[in-house]
Amino acid sequence: MKARYLEVVPHAKKLGMIMERYEPGTGECTIRQPFREELIGDPVRRVVHGGVITTLLDTLGGSCVAARGGVMPQATL
Repeated sequence: MKARYLEVVPHAKKLGMIMERYEPGTGECTIRQPFREELIGDPVRRVVHGGVITTLLDTLGGSCVAARGGVMPQATL
């Protein structure tokens, strides 16, 4: 499941998220969002757009619920 989870979530795939850890049965996950220039939301401070951070958190929450098991797929946010 770890290897495939983010591949079936279109926005996560497009943003290039990487599943670092996925522990079935525990609900523990770690997702990494690599920095890319096109993800910058504030060109002056050079920080990632807030929408990317929100998407990362939302995807991580859904991943953790899926890793916990016994849950049907659902929309988040």
